[in-house]
Amino acid sequence: MKFKTLYKPYIFIFLVSSLLANTSCGGGGGEYYPPEIAINKIGVFKEEVTSQNLDFKIDLESNLNLESNDKIISGYTYYSFRNFNFNNIKYKIGIPINNWVSIIDANENIIKKLETPRYTRNAAAVELVGENAKKYLAVYIDQQSTSHSSTLYILSETWDVLYKEHLLGAKWMSKETSEHGDSLIVYAEKKWRPEEKWICVGGPWKYHLFNKQ
Repeated sequence: MKFKTLYKPYIFIFLVSSLLANTSCGGGGGEYYPPEIAINKIGVFKEEVTSQNLDFKIDLESNLNLESNDKIISGYTYYSFRNFNFNNIKYKIGIPINNWVSIIDANENIIKKLETPRYTRNAAAVELVGENAKKYLAVYIDQQSTSHSSTLYILSETWDVLYKEHLLGAKWMSKETSEHGDSLIVYAEKKWRPEEKWICVGGPWKYHLFNKQ
């Protein structure tokens, strides 16, 4: 009987702890980061799409095609990398599990650092080509899982930030080719819960950079 009497409080503590763990954000107390368009210098137009004609998808929910290789570059440790091409030049994205990612060239020079509101877990880049061979680079960054957040950047050929948007947790990115140029396709989580109420934000989204009609 003494064993049962002593054991019940521990059962209660365990149950309460489990309940709190399941209802909180977890992962060190992460919080949702609200979706918003922070920068739009080139009049990017986005629309929700129900069907896509895609040749590929880059999955940001897994580590597929990420190069896991701890490396110190310019004094910072990067834990994984993803390769991409832009303007026929090879680059890679360095992911430091910090509040940014870096675009790094073949000589391990940091070309551009892209800041994020939460620590980074995954990232990918896609080149977008329009009429007269005009090019942009879309960089999509997945962040701390408990924040359910991601950040989308669109950069010029000279690495200027032309567009920046905060979305919910990243799922995948792709592009769709048309006679007017490439359109970016981004899929993020559709729901978030500010103030204890679920809100649907829609998606996936098609971004028109070259044909804005």
